[in-house]
Amino acid sequence: MLVENDRPNYMKLKSKRLFTIKKIITTEKIQSQEELSTRLKRSGYRVTQSTLSRDLKELNVVKYNSKNGSPYYYIPENSNSETGNHNDISSNKQHGLSAAIKSISFSGNMAVIKTLSGYANAVTVIIDDNHSDNILGTIAGDDTIFIVMHEESSSEDILTELSKLFKNISKLQK
Repeated sequence: MLVENDRPNYMKLKSKRLFTIKKIITTEKIQSQEELSTRLKRSGYRVTQSTLSRDLKELNVVKYNSKNGSPYYYIPENSNSETGNHNDISSNKQHGLSAAIKSISFSGNMAVIKTLSGYANAVTVIIDDNHSDNILGTIAGDDTIFIVMHEESSSEDILTELSKLFKNISKLQK
C-alpha cells in the first residue's frame, strides 16, 4: 500500500490521479463525486470521498448547471496545469472564472456579486483564499455572493483587490 510517507511515489501517484480526473471531467459529463469515483475505480484508482473533494478543489473544478438544469463538473479553460498543482494554477484559475462574474454592487459595507448559475461558490473560494484585510466574510449561494466589508474599507478598496483576482470586475460595477 502506498502511503504519504513514501513521498516521491505518493506524489507521482497523485499527479497521475489528478491527470486522470482532469481527463475524465473534460471528456465526459460527470454529474457527481460518486460517478467520478466509479470512473476512477475503473481506471485503477481507489479514493476516499475526502481525497476526491481535495483533488477537485486542487484542480479548480466547479459544478455547472447545463441549460436543461442537470449539473456536471467543469474545469475552466484557463486552468492550465497538467497535474492540478494548486500553486501552478493559482494565478490562472482566477482569470478562468472572471467570465462567470456578471456584476458587482455595493451598499454601505456590503457588496453583492452576481455570477453565472453554479459559479458563486468557486468565485467565493478564490476571494476567501486571498485573505483580504478589507473583507470580514463571504456567503455564496448558487449565483450570488454576499460580502461584508470592514467599515473602514471602501468599494474602491474592494474593487482594487478583486481586480487582482478577476480581470475586468471593475467594469461590472452597477
